[in-house]
Amino acid sequence: MVAPSPLALTLPSDGMVSTRRTALRFLKRMARDSLRLPPSLFAGGLEPARRALDAKIAWFGEHAPAALYGVLRRPQVHVLLTTALRAIEEGDADAARYRSRAFAFQLLLELAADGRLGEPVPWDGAPPVAALSSPTRRMFIPLPDRVEGLTFRNGAVVLASGDGISLDSEPSDRFVPVAPGMMLCLEDNNPISDFEAHPDKAGNQLDLGTAPASRWAESIEASLEVIGRIMPELRQEMDLVLQQFVPVGTDDERHLSASYREAIGTIYLTLHPRQMTMTEAVVHEYQHNKINALFHVDAVMENAWWPLFPSPVRPDPRPLHGVLLAAHAFVPVAEMYFRMIDVDAPEVKTHGFQERLRQIVGKNQDAMHVLEANAVPTESGAQVLEEMGRLHRGHLERLK
Repeated sequence: MVAPSPLALTLPSDGMVSTRRTALRFLKRMARDSLRLPPSLFAGGLEPARRALDAKIAWFGEHAPAALYGVLRRPQVHVLLTTALRAIEEGDADAARYRSRAFAFQLLLELAADGRLGEPVPWDGAPPVAALSSPTRRMFIPLPDRVEGLTFRNGAVVLASGDGISLDSEPSDRFVPVAPGMMLCLEDNNPISDFEAHPDKAGNQLDLGTAPASRWAESIEASLEVIGRIMPELRQEMDLVLQQFVPVGTDDERHLSASYREAIGTIYLTLHPRQMTMTEAVVHEYQHNKINALFHVDAVMENAWWPLFPSPVRPDPRPLHGVLLAAHAFVPVAEMYFRMIDVDAPEVKTHGFQERLRQIVGKNQDAMHVLEANAVPTESGAQVLEEMGRLHRGHLERLK
């Protein structure tokens, strides 16, 4: 038996094989977890919908797994599953019930919109949402007040009143394309977006701030252009993972971005006037998405969550999980800066470029020192650390 190639999850030096493999493992995990939700969460009229959904997941898993994975890949779908399971683990029965039902509803909606539902599926009772929404399909259709039941059909939802709602609607301006398969989203169904681990922030509530959506889209598009010009292999890899950009305000002084382990493919951004700051943030948060996907299927480090250690990029002590995320995000950012120097990119001439590069490499050095001195990695984790260390040592040599 041939051993799998070492992971290349910091930069896609293996032609994106590692990222594809990790994404597939994540989606298989989501498919299995879809069947783990306790039936008791659907008591009170939704048992038939739950049984129908389980049957469809099992059928797709056997006959058309790619179609199932294509739906579970969408952040607006799997974020409801991952947060439902989190609520179950935390013993929050109300959150578990709501999120489980919202997941079932969203998955049925996406299958119906894709025309992959098969037989109609009834939903007995009030929907857990106020609108039929799918960033993937640029769909946002408010539901009438006091809907007491509906039926999902391919391409439509039929209300208990008999009124039909076509799911093939005009694209909504709540979802602004910034690249093929990527949207600036002015709707966000992440139920834990108010949770924020950073001490300088109070959640990631959707907020355009003082800029119109068009300005946000222009900035994100410009960042993706820079990444494609300087790191084309990373930009190509982003198409496998990134799907949603959620605006969380404007700030001329600081940039605070975020991502969630529960929502692979989504990043939260503040809008900053400096384009390099925005580009850094896109690379940074994209990297978090990749390593978060790995954490869904591998422990990565046996001591990832305890004890706490000083973080080179945070004012508060962090578990090694957080230190790893920081280094895994900023090693590629440093690589981007060095490549800009190599091609004499216009960005090199901007004020503070060299100082920022030295700052990034210095913080990477601090993070790598903490990781190399303390991490107890799994086999996959050791491969990630080796790749990061090799790239970082090359950066140190270039600064001598």
